[in-house]
Amino acid sequence: MKKLFAILITILLCLEAFPSFLLAADIATIKVTPLVSCIKLGETITFNAAAYDENGSIISGVGFDWILSGVGIIISSNATTATYKAQSPGKATITAVAGGKSGSISFTVGSPKVSNVKIRVDPDIAGEVADYFITFETDECGILEPGDKIYIAFPLGTIFPRYYQCNVLTVNGIPASFEVSEDSDDTPVLIITVPNGMPSVTYIYIRICKVINPRGGACYLIAVATSKQPHWSISNPYGIRGSIITPPDVTVIPNIVGEIAEYTIKFKTSSSGRLSSCYGGFVVIEFPYGTYVPQDISVDAVTVNGVVCTSSKPSVEGRVVKIYPGMVVLEDSDVTVKFTLEAGIRNPEKPDDYTLTVYTSSDTIHVESRPYKIMSSKIEDVIVTVDKPYINTPSAYIIKFKTGLVGKLNIGAQITIYFPQTTTLPKSGRAGDIIVNNVPTIKPPLIEGAFTLIIFTPVEILPKSEVTIFIPEEFGIINPPDPRRYKLEVHTAKEGTNVPSNEYMIGTSVIGELTVSLSLPYVGTSSDINLSFKTGGGGRLTKEKDRIFITFPKGSYIPNYIDKNNVTIQNKPLEINPFIKKESNEIILNVPEDIPANTKVNVHFSKNANILNPKTPGEYSFSVATSREVSYVRSPNIQITESSLKNVKIKLSSDTVLERSSFELSFNIGEAGALTKGDKINIYFSKGFEIPSNYEKGIFLNNDELNIFEVLYNPDLLKVQIEVNRDFLPDELVVLQFTEDAQIENPRSSGFYNIGVSTSKETKIVATDDFKIIPLPTTTIVINPTIPDGENDWYKSEPTILFQVSSENRLRVKTFYSFDGKDFIEYTNSFTLSSGVHELYFYSSHGKYAKEEVKKYIFKVDTIFPIIQLDEKTKIYTNKAEFTLSFTVIESNLLEVKVQNKVFQALSGNVNTILELNEGENIISIIAKDIAGNISYKEIMVVLDTVPPFIEVTKPLPWSRHIRRNITIEGKTSPDAIIHLNGKPLPNENGSFGFNYSLSPGLNSLTFEAIDLAGNNKIYYLPVTYYPNFTLKLFIGTNIAETSFGKFVLDAPIYIKGGYTFVPLRFFAELLTCEISFEPIFQIITITDPYGKKIVMQVGNRTVTINEDKTSLPASPEIKNGRTFVPLRFIAEEFSFQVNYVKEDNTVIMIYNGD
Repeated sequence: MKKLFAILITILLCLEAFPSFLLAADIATIKVTPLVSCIKLGETITFNAAAYDENGSIISGVGFDWILSGVGIIISSNATTATYKAQSPGKATITAVAGGKSGSISFTVGSPKVSNVKIRVDPDIAGEVADYFITFETDECGILEPGDKIYIAFPLGTIFPRYYQCNVLTVNGIPASFEVSEDSDDTPVLIITVPNGMPSVTYIYIRICKVINPRGGACYLIAVATSKQPHWSISNPYGIRGSIITPPDVTVIPNIVGEIAEYTIKFKTSSSGRLSSCYGGFVVIEFPYGTYVPQDISVDAVTVNGVVCTSSKPSVEGRVVKIYPGMVVLEDSDVTVKFTLEAGIRNPEKPDDYTLTVYTSSDTIHVESRPYKIMSSKIEDVIVTVDKPYINTPSAYIIKFKTGLVGKLNIGAQITIYFPQTTTLPKSGRAGDIIVNNVPTIKPPLIEGAFTLIIFTPVEILPKSEVTIFIPEEFGIINPPDPRRYKLEVHTAKEGTNVPSNEYMIGTSVIGELTVSLSLPYVGTSSDINLSFKTGGGGRLTKEKDRIFITFPKGSYIPNYIDKNNVTIQNKPLEINPFIKKESNEIILNVPEDIPANTKVNVHFSKNANILNPKTPGEYSFSVATSREVSYVRSPNIQITESSLKNVKIKLSSDTVLERSSFELSFNIGEAGALTKGDKINIYFSKGFEIPSNYEKGIFLNNDELNIFEVLYNPDLLKVQIEVNRDFLPDELVVLQFTEDAQIENPRSSGFYNIGVSTSKETKIVATDDFKIIPLPTTTIVINPTIPDGENDWYKSEPTILFQVSSENRLRVKTFYSFDGKDFIEYTNSFTLSSGVHELYFYSSHGKYAKEEVKKYIFKVDTIFPIIQLDEKTKIYTNKAEFTLSFTVIESNLLEVKVQNKVFQALSGNVNTILELNEGENIISIIAKDIAGNISYKEIMVVLDTVPPFIEVTKPLPWSRHIRRNITIEGKTSPDAIIHLNGKPLPNENGSFGFNYSLSPGLNSLTFEAIDLAGNNKIYYLPVTYYPNFTLKLFIGTNIAETSFGKFVLDAPIYIKGGYTFVPLRFFAELLTCEISFEPIFQIITITDPYGKKIVMQVGNRTVTINEDKTSLPASPEIKNGRTFVPLRFIAEEFSFQVNYVKEDNTVIMIYNGD
């Protein structure tokens, strides 16, 4: 099995290696590509071979052998391709062979130049006009197509026709276009464009007509190339026989008949036309018939190129002169032969065009010169000026001319003038009537026949000089009767040829400077009409005999009758009513006075003549003529316009897009636009304005509001029509006020607009100046700080909001804003935002309707620091070493809480923790942070205090007795202690306490408890007695008193003075627990009751003040034995004692009724 597999592999390899042998029987055809017919010399091309079976299917894997026959070489090949290089022109065939079959391709290698160039010239004479016949052949690669170029280089001196026609040059019988250029050697190169219809042939035949052969006889060659075969190919030689000079140019000075003249003859020798000096060469010139040539011409009267041949005189035979040059004349060089005046050659007597003939000893062909003129001498430049160039008008004439070369005139010589036959000359004249060159004539002029005037010059006139003849109007020449152009003719005695003058116009006399003005140049109106013109030179008008004809513009209305007093000429009324020709719109006026020629004429038609202007606006003209100047002259155009409104102005109140329009529109009625009640005013709005369907209110005409019957809205035409409710005079001011109530809305787009207005009398729409509708204001919010200054896009300081508004009308702009859905309020100044998440809405407007779109901005603001709310004070006292701290953080956006650097994620805000305390002050820190980054810090002091407070009651004393129910208690304790009396709290003012206390009858046991901030306490007991219905009996003259609580000893005895009982003041103070003060300088006594009563007295003064009220004592206080005494009854009753005097035992009984 392994052997069989190896054999199969070997067979397959053999098939791969030798396909041409094994597959030969399958090949039907072989094709070689690409298919080419022509290859340029030097070109390289790769050919491919492919084998096909009998079904036309390509057979792959076939290897080919390559065979080349013909020119060129195969520079490389493989099984399927061969690369060929074209090395020389000719034919080549490449063949691919495989399996006994072959395929080939044949092609031509193109030559870079054409072949077989041949030329024939007919005639082949030097300098002659000849036909050229040229043939050549291209190869297959060089076949010419329409548009290709043929280049032919000709010998120097060959001249081609300047203009070509269709038959001047043909290519294979087809007319072709060409151009001539020159190469760097000035060799003429003919460039021919191959014409349309040119067949694809290799043989080319060219025929060129009207070519001028080179002037030198020689053997010549041409070279031919094409745009496809660009290398030059040389023709066969062709000969040009003989040689010839160029056609001579002749200058004759003077060129006047019969005059001895200087002759200059110029030509160019041929390329073989070299002349030796003097005897070696010669030039022969034959002058034309009629020229006189002296038979003896001196040597120095003739030069050749400026040189005289002194050794050989010119030879003259009849009109033929042979000249020997005094220098060598080279071939193809310029030659100038000059005969000076001393040669004596005289011009022919007959003026005509002449030629002479020239040849040389080298260029033997006789060549005729170019024509030169011999003219008769005559005057020149005859110019006529007619002073009054009007028909049948006497006029002065000025005739100017210039004498010719031989035109000298002596004094008395004749100058003859032939006038046109219809000109009228006087029958005779006098000496001095005519002036020649500013000198009056000496002899009278002669008039021959009807039209010839002969003048005898009073001055000598030189040749080539100006002559001016002035014939005044008084001489009597009358212009012809027919208006047209004329000429006259002049000659002199010396120059007898009649020379015509310039044309001069004799026309009709016409009016001039015609102007027309209208006082009211408006359609259909009557107006003052002023016409002004100037009569012409022949336009004199005679009273009653002559008339003025005025044709009015088409469309003018002329009444059947015009009163003569409504028309003036030269400010003078007519004497005859105007004649009216309505069919031609003409009015004929008889002049009321004589009007000279060349005079300004003023014609005035009053407005009362009722002549109406045309009804159509446009440019119009009047035509005017007179009976003397019958040609109608048209006036400059005058503009007849519609009377239109004036000073149309607008004042905008609302100038913003989408806003209700509010404006004042004013204008003046035009000069011809008076309105009557019921006439209409039309207002036209620019595109973009919006007009409602119906008018309700809001439009005022000269401050009067218009009703719905006086205003018509047309929204489709953007038009408002107003019916006026009164008459308006010309030039009267009309003011229309449109308010917002008119409900007309400004355009939606900003830009420049206008409003047009017209009336039923002045229908031309007159627009206001462009006004600008400005865009809505644009509001930009400015925030400080510009970006959130907190964390997580929150502001932690109150942001300041400022609105900046872009508006083209800052005076009208207002800005509004709203927070969180509340009503909008007007913005006036910057503002700040408080804490919270806010939605800010804002916009700006130009009034009620011009509002920009509401904008929205969201702010997250948290300026409130977290509130750390403790259940206890920030300084806490306790008597327990283990302390439970409880507090609440109030913050809606709480992030975290730290207590003594311990973090609590307290979303609810409540924190509880247990702390161990030291005796004395313990500082505890609490930090709370919200999401905006606000941080609150709080320290609390927890004081561990295990020592109880102290307490002391300073007033009243223990076991004290009281007649009043309410007593004052005062004492001292620890400053931070809380005091309780019988379980009720008392105020502690920095360690002191004092208060009023209501006693019960009898013994009162008062229990005081002091509790410090840490909760430590101390108790104090105070016993006091209260005696209700207290009774006191005083014994006058003694210091003994009996009381409800026993015998009482006063500090001084009681006494009676002046009928009044006096008691020691201190007695009352102690009994009633009042405070007494004494001012020793003025001896002022002040008694202050604990219940608020205040009594002020002065020793020796009966006036007493009780709580700011003044009254009188029955007796004044006095001091006795160092004690202050006061009237008993007054003081006792003031403090609520009932006082009874018992005369029998000289005692005073006092009962206290204060409680």
